[in-house]
Amino acid sequence: MSAEKIVGSTRTAAFSRGVDGVITVWNRRAEKLFAIRAESVIGRRCHEVIAGRDVFGNDYCCAECACWRMAATGRLVHPCRLAVRENGGRKLNIRVSILAVSSPDGPELVHLIEAVFGSSVFAVLSDELDGEEEEWDCAGSTMTRRELQVLRHLAAGNGTDDIARQLLISPATVRNHISRCLQKLEVHSRVEAVGVARRLDLV
Repeated sequence: MSAEKIVGSTRTAAFSRGVDGVITVWNRRAEKLFAIRAESVIGRRCHEVIAGRDVFGNDYCCAECACWRMAATGRLVHPCRLAVRENGGRKLNIRVSILAVSSPDGPELVHLIEAVFGSSVFAVLSDELDGEEEEWDCAGSTMTRRELQVLRHLAAGNGTDDIARQLLISPATVRNHISRCLQKLEVHSRVEAVGVARRLDLV
């Protein structure tokens, strides 16, 4: 099935970008979610329209699309949560799943988008990230920005010393953060913590 047919047939907000990063299809639900008409975005680069940021305020959507590179080399692109702004400037928290659809020139990426309501750990923009100890609701508990960073490093397979070097903190502090993560996620090991974090879309 072509990218155009997938976007046109789904009941989810969706759009497709071609190999050049330009939006080719933008369905009615995407129009409603982002408050942007299809004719205003088709032909534009998708990162200019979406401009998504991750929990740390890093630009996730950019000219050099990591998701497209992954798809082009046959790697799976995992769902992610982003903070964006809709046409009126309102903050919008979304969960994005990406399907790679083969075409003669390379993969086209179909983006399936769901709004995330309530307080989500990945639903913040950079202006909400000031202060390391600010907390966000997650799985019935709260986690600090640093604890989320440590969880991400654990999920990447980094050990205590590696995490300490990358975050410029002591190994003892890393162990304390990990201990609090285990307690908040109600698990007993780092492996369990990573598993739960993945199920909750925290990493």
